[in-house]
Amino acid sequence: MTEADLMELRQARDDELYTLVGMYALPFIEPPSSALRLGRSRSLFGAGTVLGDEANASQPAYVNLGKRFLARWAEQLRNAVCKNDALYSELQQDAARELKIVVALVVGAIATGIPALAPASGLLTILGVMVAKAGVKGFCAAIEDAEKESTE
Repeated sequence: MTEADLMELRQARDDELYTLVGMYALPFIEPPSSALRLGRSRSLFGAGTVLGDEANASQPAYVNLGKRFLARWAEQLRNAVCKNDALYSELQQDAARELKIVVALVVGAIATGIPALAPASGLLTILGVMVAKAGVKGFCAAIEDAEKESTE
C-alpha cells in the first residue's frame, strides 16, 4: 500500500472507516449463512445515491458490522493495542510520526497479539489507520463505545 493510499484512508470520515472495517471483518463476525441472509436482504448494499459535493463510502449495515467487530474482539484488541506498552513507546518515537510507520507498528502489534487476524492484512491496515488518526487513546475509546453500543 502506498503512502498516498494510506493518506486517503486517513482522510476518510470515521463512518467510512467503520464501513471498511465491517466489510473486511465480515468473515470474523458472521457465519456464512448469516452473511448470505444479509446479502439476500440487500441490507449490505446501499442505494447508491450521493448527496452533496463529496461522495460518501459509508454504508450503515457495514458501519454496524464494523462496530460489532470492535465489540466482539475488544479484549484482544485492548491487549494488542491499548495495553501494549512497547507499542505505545514505539509510537512516541520521532520516526512514528510517519503514517506508514504508525500503520506498520499497529499492524505488527495486532498480528502478533491476535494471530487469528494476522492473515487479514486489509483489516489490520484499516485498524492501523484508525489508530494513526485517533491515537491509541482515541482508538481504545472507540472500542469501549462499540462495546457499549452492542449491549444497548
